[in-house]
Amino acid sequence: MYLKITCYTYRPMFVHLMLLMLPIAVASITSSRPSPDAPIVMPGCTDTCANSTVKIPFPFGIGRKCYYNPWYEIVCKNASTQQKPYLNKFNLEVLNISNCLNNNGKTSCFETDLNIQVASHWHKFCSNGSNNLSQFVSPSVDLNGTPFVFYDGNFLVRGCSGHVSVMNRYNLVVGGCSTGCPGGDLVWTRNSTCDGIGCCSIPFSSDISQFYKVGISNVVRNSCVEYTTGDWYSRKRIVRVSSTSTLSNQWLWKVPSLPGGLTGYLDKKMVCSSVCGNNSKVNGCVLCTCRPPFEGNPYLPYGCQDPCKTGTNVSHSCKKPILRWEAVLGLSISLGSVSLILCCYCFYRLINRWRIAKKRAINFKRNGGLLLQQQMTSTEGNDERTNIFTAEELRDATDNFNDSRILGQGGQGTVYKGMLLDGRVVAIKTSIKLDNNLLQPFINEVVILSQINHRNIVKLLGCCLETQVPSLVYEFISNGTLAQHLHDPKEDRHISWKTRLQIASETSEALMYLHSYSTTPIYHRDVKSSNILLDDKYRAKVSDFGTSRTITIDQTHLSTRVLGTYGYLDPEYFQSHQFTEKSDVYSFGVVLAELLTGKKPISETYADGWKNLAGEFLFHMETSRLSDIVDSRILEEAEEEELIAMAHITKKCLNINGRHRPTMKEVACTLEGIRSGTFSSVLCS
Repeated sequence: MYLKITCYTYRPMFVHLMLLMLPIAVASITSSRPSPDAPIVMPGCTDTCANSTVKIPFPFGIGRKCYYNPWYEIVCKNASTQQKPYLNKFNLEVLNISNCLNNNGKTSCFETDLNIQVASHWHKFCSNGSNNLSQFVSPSVDLNGTPFVFYDGNFLVRGCSGHVSVMNRYNLVVGGCSTGCPGGDLVWTRNSTCDGIGCCSIPFSSDISQFYKVGISNVVRNSCVEYTTGDWYSRKRIVRVSSTSTLSNQWLWKVPSLPGGLTGYLDKKMVCSSVCGNNSKVNGCVLCTCRPPFEGNPYLPYGCQDPCKTGTNVSHSCKKPILRWEAVLGLSISLGSVSLILCCYCFYRLINRWRIAKKRAINFKRNGGLLLQQQMTSTEGNDERTNIFTAEELRDATDNFNDSRILGQGGQGTVYKGMLLDGRVVAIKTSIKLDNNLLQPFINEVVILSQINHRNIVKLLGCCLETQVPSLVYEFISNGTLAQHLHDPKEDRHISWKTRLQIASETSEALMYLHSYSTTPIYHRDVKSSNILLDDKYRAKVSDFGTSRTITIDQTHLSTRVLGTYGYLDPEYFQSHQFTEKSDVYSFGVVLAELLTGKKPISETYADGWKNLAGEFLFHMETSRLSDIVDSRILEEAEEEELIAMAHITKKCLNINGRHRPTMKEVACTLEGIRSGTFSSVLCS
């Protein structure tokens, strides 16, 4: 009865699991070939700086293990709105990198196809106040010993009366130019060119680009010349740029050809579409491109990709790919893995459900479930039968015992508000612990209390025995407790005198009913204002029978450990541990005192002590000062005779000697007489 589960239950879960495993299946299908995106960088590396449009292909790279050697290292530096790539060895901004990745359909790659465009800046040299000055300065960039050479470059000079010579490392002049200004003033026009008037240029190729130093002479006194390197376009616009402007400079870059290095990839199966022009080596370089129609970076493993597979093809005809055995195998493995995982999950859930069901069955048996079922069988003729709720029902009713559903907490357990499947709102009390020796009495009480049907007693609807400690299910009373209405400062509600009389009378009738119930009287043992619930019409409902005991007809008292609430405890019971029906009478007398005075049963004094309401009330009665302790809010509402009559019955209930206290029947009779106005003519005994 506890285990009804099949894998059909997990159909939604199966759909979710299939969706979860779909990427794995796709990955398995495609694992036999490289990624559909043609890569230009090493795996795990990025090809741009943040918000930059400059692509960084291998052998250049950003980050550790992403470049071939330190000459090709690119670092990203923060600018105003983006990061800019810099060639780390030279600390120069990279404006563009060209290569043979998509060489316009060519089957060969030339050295001029491999170039890098970097930023160049102006440098200034001044005369220091004398003519015919000759000075040697270092160049702006020295490419000697690097994998870079100048390409389509110019050494640019601007200013008046300056002569510049470019020398190599052997102090041989490899180029020079002079600049002058007619009239001594530098004047630029729209059609000015760098032809010696105001500026001059020294063109150079890769053969003479490895210059070492620059000689500058014949600078006019107190004047300066500016020099830099730049490409052909920079030479054309030199007259229109400021000294702070950035020019572009093109270098050629070389790909090292080392054993097991970059060119070793040419022997790989997936790079068989790469060809090397006419296999010419230029300065130790191997120039490669992808054979059409393949695209990508030939210097990377699997760098050349089929455009039909990458989705970039716009001109080549692409045939529908044939399903290969690798794909079939990958799909089969993936689906098999999904099925295996699903079966394992189903098996795990089945085992887990079985364990939970077994644990609930053990709890049910240990908590007296079988005994309760026997008791229910013996009372089948009774209309008021005990309901046995499952743990699942209570969990659903309380939203898995959510903290927001807590109505109250005490020393004996926590009370939750819940709603059953039939729409009934209930209060569910989960106990903290239950003594195994009290299981038999507990079951008897559950059966008896569930059969109690009195308008002023909270109805016990049933219990749950599948949990570690049994839970009780009561009807829900919506208007809080009497204690809240009397003592809670947040409850700014005044209970009228007539309502107080009604609550006192109805509570006494409920206790009288319990004390005289059939052949098994029930002692509440924890009568207090917080155990008296009020509905929307302020009808009293006695609740919380957590410490109650049923007494056989031949028992006069019950001996047990001290249970109850201080301030309400019968002094005799506190001393002898013998509980009688008169003990409930004493506790009810404290409740009557609360209704009369509006005070708590125990309150703190100014001397850091505690004041007992019962003793204080008796003191005022003995000294004929009742009006000093009665709640001022009801003095104007109540008749003096009613107040005195209720005070007298309260005094009797609080008698130290239990034998001199009235029975609950006498108390209920007296209170009903006060309520109806016939207390002077009715004899209650």
